[in-house]
Amino acid sequence: MEQRKTPLLDAIVDYTTNRPVYFKIPGHRYEKGISPRWRQWTGDGIFRFDLTEAEGLDDLHEPEGVIREAQELAAEVFQAKKTYFLVNGTTCGNEAMVLASVKEGEKIMVARNAHKSVLMGLTLSGAVPVYLMPKQDPVTGLWGSLDPETVEEGFRQYPDCKAVFLVSPTYYGVCSNIRSIADICHRHGALLLVDEAHGGHLYFQKEGTATETLPRGAILQDADMCAQSMHKVTGSLTQSSLLHVGSDRVDLGRLEACLHMVQSTSPSYLLMTSLDAARYELALHGEEMLQRGLALAQMAREAMKKIPGITCVGEASRGKAIYNLDLVRLVMHWAMERFDRKAETLLHGEGPVNRRLMAFCGLFFDTFWYLPDAVNEDLESRYEDIWKEWESYRESKFDDMVALLKEGVDKGEYRKVNLPVVRQCVFYAAQGLTDPAFLREMNMTGKDVLEILEDIMLKGLEKQEHGQGPAAPVKEGEKSR
Repeated sequence: MEQRKTPLLDAIVDYTTNRPVYFKIPGHRYEKGISPRWRQWTGDGIFRFDLTEAEGLDDLHEPEGVIREAQELAAEVFQAKKTYFLVNGTTCGNEAMVLASVKEGEKIMVARNAHKSVLMGLTLSGAVPVYLMPKQDPVTGLWGSLDPETVEEGFRQYPDCKAVFLVSPTYYGVCSNIRSIADICHRHGALLLVDEAHGGHLYFQKEGTATETLPRGAILQDADMCAQSMHKVTGSLTQSSLLHVGSDRVDLGRLEACLHMVQSTSPSYLLMTSLDAARYELALHGEEMLQRGLALAQMAREAMKKIPGITCVGEASRGKAIYNLDLVRLVMHWAMERFDRKAETLLHGEGPVNRRLMAFCGLFFDTFWYLPDAVNEDLESRYEDIWKEWESYRESKFDDMVALLKEGVDKGEYRKVNLPVVRQCVFYAAQGLTDPAFLREMNMTGKDVLEILEDIMLKGLEKQEHGQGPAAPVKEGEKSR
């Protein structure tokens, strides 16, 4: 088929160009009935695509013209036997797959990390779920892949299961061994249904490039059906998805009847047009877009590795729990929970206060040092609430340092000090730990900051009046206070 065509998009352009008298729903009649308050931001053109089953625009529930052609083009791109446009999201695709595969009282194995839409499908169908637990990765804490052995064991215990439903890739990019699980399902006469909401891009790998190592899409690995949220990763509008059929085991008549149940009888032509246009871009530029997306994700991972306290899930995470990963997805973990646990141990642990205090400073340094200027500037300018929370968090850590110092004073390990003054000193000195611009302004390095902190905390300060203000940073050649 000619993938340079966009049959539905072109049909709507032709229809609206002629501007026929319109006595159909929706009632806004192009842009005329739309609020000017909205139109001032969007312009008028987009509302001309919000049509219904007008002449020449076909019918989603009985497609014979441009919608049918657009769906066939999508099936060719994704190497499916049949593809359906979804206007109620992958939610309705998951529901339809369950409804079309199991009847009331029949069993279906369901991965325990499945989306709640599967529960809706189970409720509507009356099917009996047999839950399978994916593995959990002990390092990242992520719920991992569904193991083929777990599926095999499921059939040993429940040989009358009619289907298996799993999620691959998950929200975090974790992929299961679809091909092996498909083989197991088919040996037992069952269908394999895959929620591939986050995996519409996994059909455009190119041999000889970095993308050839990425996991393959479910249909390419013998799944019987899968549903994709095209709007999540491949450029269509929110709520638009695709449902692909990958084998002759699926009863198409029953599937289409189920789709009638879960899809709107007033399907949005805006959503369907966005699917047609997104398919066009993938057909022509999918390989190139996937290569660029992977390269950007890898670059971001490498940069983030240099920021202590932030870890990224990558190739090293593959193992027993995680069969494969979609490395186009950037998964980050901010290690504040780990910081808080260690800080709590230091604050309330045993041993000399001075050692615990300097260990706390070192932990603070390791966690917060090397945050780029851009991170702080971006937080402060674009995410005011997050920035305030971050500032509050940092200040609480300064207070923790002063609390340790007070403990040392109470135990006689330090000279008595004016704690409010010390707190100001700690605040200004430690500001450099998370504000490189401050360091440059003061012509100081991170090592200078730590030396000042050590000077303040280990030697203490002579008692001062509240009005004296914080101590100035120590410059090269000067004797420490």
